[in-house]
Formats: sequence, C-alpha cells, structure tokens
Amino acid sequence: MPEHPGQVPVAPGLPGALAARLHALRPVLEVQGVLQHRVEPGRAPAWRIRYRVEEPGTDGRRHRSLQLGTDQVVAEATWRLVTDWREQRAAAAAAQAAAQAATCAQRRQAAAEHRFLRQCAVLTVRGGRDLQRKAARDFDQAVAAGPRAAWMFSLTLPYRYQARPRGRPKKAAFW
Repeated sequence: MPEHPGQVPVAPGLPGALAARLHALRPVLEVQGVLQHRVEPGRAPAWRIRYRVEEPGTDGRRHRSLQLGTDQVVAEATWRLVTDWREQRAAAAAAQAAAQAATCAQRRQAAAEHRFLRQCAVLTVRGGRDLQRKAARDFDQAVAAGPRAAWMFSLTLPYRYQARPRGRPKKAAFW
C-alpha cells in the first residue's frame, strides 16, 4: 500500500513510470484490454497492452496501446497486475450481488410473512367480503404504524369486526 496519499503503489518488476501509467488506466484495464506480443519482420519483438477508450467529442471508441518494451518479465508482471485488478473487481461485484440478493430475499420473506398474517386477520373476521376487506386495510395500517399497533390490532380484532345481523329483524315475543 502507498505510504502517502496520491502515491502510486509500486508493483514488483515494473518501472515507476510504467506503473504510474498503468494506475492511471486502471478503470479501463480492469474492464477490458489485452496483452499483445508484436512480432513483425524488420522490427524487434515487443510487448504492449491494447485497449479501447471513449473519445470525447466523437461517437465511437478509439484503440490505444501502451508500449511495454521488449522485456518479457515486465510484460508478465504487467499482466499479473491487470489480472489482479480484474479479480478484485469481480470479487467486489460478486459481493455486491450477494448482498443485494440477501436483501431481496429478506424483503420477500417479510412480505410473505405480512401476507400470511393479513390472511389470518381476515379469516378471523365473521361477515361478508366488505368487512373482510376493511379488516385487511386496517391491518395494513396497523402494521405500517409499528409493532405495538399491530399487536393491539390483533387483540381487538374479534370485537371490531362483528357481522351485522342479516335480513329482517325477528319479531318480539309479544307480537
């Protein structure tokens, strides 16, 4: 790790200027790029990293290359560094996806529990569909108000939603 803020960490086997340039290109290289060995007649074999960048002011990407020189040790050290960056990025993405999946599963579990409790509250209501719907709405409001309100709702449920007698009232015994 760098000792001072802004200092580029030195990778073993890399010259300082090359390490600084690689760290400047880290956001691009940890996503894409390739190590290439150039062998052309009449020229010395050389290593380079090829990558693409978005050019401001244009609609497309431009291919760029970072010359590494003729030393194979430097090329391998560079590629190890880039591979480590990619593995770190993949691990961070996997951890983020796992955390998101856990949060989603927890939310689904809470929603399933809420649906179950709501259905239990509705089933305890004697009466028609309108009265059951009113009980379900009141249950949702009580749960939104907090655990104490939901507890009080469950205690008072049988007394609040009593069905009205249906049909014509019965005649008294004196008629």
